[in-house]
Amino acid sequence: MRRAAWAFCLVLATTGVARAEDDLTTVDVLPSSVREATWCADDGPGFATRRVFAGFVIFAVQCPGNNANYIEALVVADDEAGNNARALVFPTPDPPNPDFAYDALSNIRWLDGGVISELVVDPEVIDGPCRHEARWRLTGTRPFPKLIFWRETEDCDGEGGWVVRVAE
Repeated sequence: MRRAAWAFCLVLATTGVARAEDDLTTVDVLPSSVREATWCADDGPGFATRRVFAGFVIFAVQCPGNNANYIEALVVADDEAGNNARALVFPTPDPPNPDFAYDALSNIRWLDGGVISELVVDPEVIDGPCRHEARWRLTGTRPFPKLIFWRETEDCDGEGGWVVRVAE
């Protein structure tokens, strides 16, 4: 059984299933246009990467986080030099808040089909859902994230009580 599992993993690794990670590059010096596009770069960035994903150049800039979440802002640019950089803002199932743009994601996964997902856990929330999972698909020539899935629960361990608010 172990051999079969190992062989399956080897097949996945050699067939390019992890395409979203293929073009991943650590960025030592963040282009100024990318830095200016996100508040996460105000103190430095702690860590930043660049990748070509779904045909777009996307910088992921580490934001201040907490023990439960690794938070990053995503900035799309025309090229690896960061020209025409702009932060991606992710719609939520709630009405837009002009004072708070949802412009940073937690625990990101890069999925096939231009889909980006996040898993957020905030055990300090006491008056509503403390855990949610969401997915967005990048659409358009200058990508805009379209919300395609959102579910949430007041069970911070994620073992039950899920309510699906958006399902494409």
